[in-house]
Amino acid sequence: MPRIAPKVAPKVARADVVGSLLRPQYLLDARNAWREGRLSEAEMQKAADRAVTEAVALQESAGLDAITDGEYRRFNFMATMGVRDSSEAAKLLWKAVGKQNATAALLLSGLYLHGDGVPRSCDQARLLLVAAARRGAPQAAQQLRDLESQGCR
Repeated sequence: MPRIAPKVAPKVARADVVGSLLRPQYLLDARNAWREGRLSEAEMQKAADRAVTEAVALQESAGLDAITDGEYRRFNFMATMGVRDSSEAAKLLWKAVGKQNATAALLLSGLYLHGDGVPRSCDQARLLLVAAARRGAPQAAQQLRDLESQGCR
């Protein structure tokens, strides 16, 4: 007669949502319009705020213990990867800066600070940070303060 193992109480496994949720179509559309300069930074933020509010409500209604914002505001998931030709990236960023894109000005300032694909220029980086801060990018204001206090290295 075959031997049957005694029943063992199953172990409870804990699971949390970590990372991204699928973006709603209206947020994808808003991102594309923002990249093309057809949507302002404030309008883009409003679309992201709506998506985060809906994502939180969905997770709460599902009874999850840990809630994520869905990473809806995140644009770059692999900070070490990107355009291989930084000079090409700079050209694309300059186009977006011309359309009043604060994030593009912030990213472009980093290229100028490090001389990555463009001539190293602390003055150009400073001007871009000022423009980004005036357009409402809070991290630009902090980077500008850091640049002023620490100098350009």
